[in-house]
Amino acid sequence: MTRAALAIGLAAVLCGCSEPIETRDIPGVYTGTLGEGAAYRLEMGEDMRYRFCRAEEADCTPPEDRGGYQVVRLGSTSIVRFSLLCAPFEGECRNYEADARLRRPGSVEIAFVDEAGVEHVFVKQR
Repeated sequence: MTRAALAIGLAAVLCGCSEPIETRDIPGVYTGTLGEGAAYRLEMGEDMRYRFCRAEEADCTPPEDRGGYQVVRLGSTSIVRFSLLCAPFEGECRNYEADARLRRPGSVEIAFVDEAGVEHVFVKQR
């Protein structure tokens, strides 16, 4: 009986910590690094379109070159699916799936693994 109560309590605590991200939490500007530590910016729009560029570039790709993304909830996990993201920047463009996590209230982290098996994390800027 005590073990069952502990298991239920632990499950409740873990479920509370792993709240999925809502679609409305995703839009915004994210920064992260690729390759040799070069900084990049990922602009996620409310229209479910994204732009990806080097951080120092004032203008990202032209609006007509924006890619699409989709947010999928799988239980307590949120996945962002990118269509034809080019990462590394000069690399081959392909579809990616990224984990989306809440770091703290209002701050979102998107992490994906590139074709070389390296994880890249982009954090939403306020």
